[in-house]
Amino acid sequence: MRSNIYHDNSTDLALIRTKKVAVIGYGSQGHAQVLNLKDCGVPVRIGLLAVSESRAKAQAQALTVTSVAEAPSWADVIIVAGRELNLRSRSHRSVCLRCNGRAVIAD
Repeated sequence: MRSNIYHDNSTDLALIRTKKVAVIGYGSQGHAQVLNLKDCGVPVRIGLLAVSESRAKAQAQALTVTSVAEAPSWADVIIVAGRELNLRSRSHRSVCLRCNGRAVIAD
């Protein structure tokens, strides 16, 4: 089976630059996605639990950090990337309730 390979010139960044993106989680995947989006000029916020060890790391990089509950309400696109959300947790239900028809990408 042949895979499709996409390059920078295969995309139109204008499509995502007009959207606000919330990334829930700031582990290895969330961290990479947030920095990539920010470098591309996309408005991005990170949703983290109040007790997350990643809060200080994200804030040290001058990134906007909000609660897991607040981030989806702000965003047009929501990326769930990491352990911040356990599928049975209250935080996960909180994010799902705030999606309200927005695009959600689960990592």
